[in-house]
Amino acid sequence: MEGKLRVTIEVPHRRSLNIVAMVVWQTVSTPNESSSGFGIGVKFAHIPADDRHLLQSLLAKHFERN
Repeated sequence: MEGKLRVTIEVPHRRSLNIVAMVVWQTVSTPNESSSGFGIGVKFAHIPADDRHLLQSLLAKHFERN
């Protein structure tokens, strides 16, 4: 998997965040392995300013509680 993809983050009781991301790593396990599946790591490539502010606010509130 290469290139850019669009990531939508659904925030409860708020609007969705729409982010453009790039795949930076991927892993695929086979059925013979103990856990099969597919995973990816993404790097945010473009976040609109209003979405960035909302994400920063949500993360700050999350880390204040933990």
